[in-house]
Amino acid sequence: MSGVHEAPLKVRVFQGAAMATAVMAFRVAGGFGSRRVPPWMAILTMVIAGGAGGAAYYALDGLRARGDGFKTLANVLSLLTYAFVVIVCAFVVSR
Repeated sequence: MSGVHEAPLKVRVFQGAAMATAVMAFRVAGGFGSRRVPPWMAILTMVIAGGAGGAAYYALDGLRARGDGFKTLANVLSLLTYAFVVIVCAFVVSR
């Protein structure tokens, strides 16, 4: 694959999961969590969503390498994938 970055899929998934988990850990540590959802479940949601976002980033790397508007489109699609998975996980967790 000749993309913008030559990192493998597992690195992209780990990066996405680590960034999302770090942000959620700060929220949980600050007491900004829901009383209905245990902190570990909120963090697990971010791990799953971050991993999915990282996988989407990796999958769209070829589009990103084309530059211009394609780069923006790939970044928006990666972000939308992450947001969609967060919403689905939050829905599942809240039931």
